[in-house]
Formats: sequence, C-alpha cells, structure tokens
Amino acid sequence: MNQKIDLKSLDLLLTDSTWLDQARPEPIFMIDKFHEFMTDMMSTNLDGYYRLSRNHVDAYKKLWGEPAFLFNGKKTYQTWIFNLAEGEYLVLYSANEGGTSFEYAGLPVPSDEAFEKAASILVAIRDTVHKPRKPEVGLGL
Repeated sequence: MNQKIDLKSLDLLLTDSTWLDQARPEPIFMIDKFHEFMTDMMSTNLDGYYRLSRNHVDAYKKLWGEPAFLFNGKKTYQTWIFNLAEGEYLVLYSANEGGTSFEYAGLPVPSDEAFEKAASILVAIRDTVHKPRKPEVGLGL
C-alpha cells in the first residue's frame, strides 16, 4: 500500500462545476476505508495529517496547472479532480484564504484500486507538497 506516486503524472478530469451535482462526492472522512486510513495517519503522523488541510494553491497549480473549475462555497475553492479507477475520483478543493479538503466520488464503497491510488496521492501530497521546510542551520547561528 501507499506506493510512491508521481504527482505530476496524475490523470486529471477536466470538467466544470456541474460535475459535482452528478458525481455527488463525499468527504473522505465519511467513507469507512478512508476514515480508517486518516485515523491511522492521525495516530502515527499527526503533523502530517494536519499538513494535508493546509492550502498550497500555488504549488498545486505548478503541479497540475489550472484547476478544473472554481467552486464557490464559504470561500472560492480551486478544484482538481483525479481519476482513480473507472468511474472513481478523488476531489481536491483548496482556497487561498482557506485550506484544503478531499472528497471521494464514485462507487458506494471504493474499489481497492481506487483506495490504494487515493491513499498514495494523499501520502505524496503530505510528504512533498505539504512537507515543512526545515531551516538550514549554519555556523555561527
């Protein structure tokens, strides 16, 4: 599980905001497989778990280009949608003045393939995009 994944090579769905009405994505924490995965991350890497909810819109744009669409909720969220498996998607919402959240759209129960790919994406985002920068300590500091 959680094989290394190249974030730049992900297959993105290009659509508009009407897709949300058809796909009806749910927060990943509401789906048992993802709930267990995120709960495990909370217990083993709490800082990493919290880093996933931070906003990094500029970094996302460098990785994937412009978002599929803007979603207007309490804030304006830039939205990227990743193809996981046939008919299954991971939705990433991020707002400059807010944070980042993730939702799943597809089958009532995610396939193993989709779950594994989504988990790998989340880990890669946590460990690369959201990785905290450590200051370099030089002599005399």
